[in-house]
Amino acid sequence: MKSDSIETITAEIKRLLYKENRISINDIMKTIHYPHDMVLIAIGYLLREDSIYFNEQYMIIEYKTFYF
Repeated sequence: MKSDSIETITAEIKRLLYKENRISINDIMKTIHYPHDMVLIAIGYLLREDSIYFNEQYMIIEYKTFYF
């Protein structure tokens, strides 16, 4: 179960992704003024929901896109 602050951070990350389309973990940490561990937990929730993609090489996240 997510706490209110994790849900707030998750919504903020989604807002950033909607605006930027792809964003680095470092930029997220600089933009969102919450403890880093909470931001990482929120990113983990988004990864578990399978709504974002994490590029390990460049340390960026982006919305998953599907091509048919």
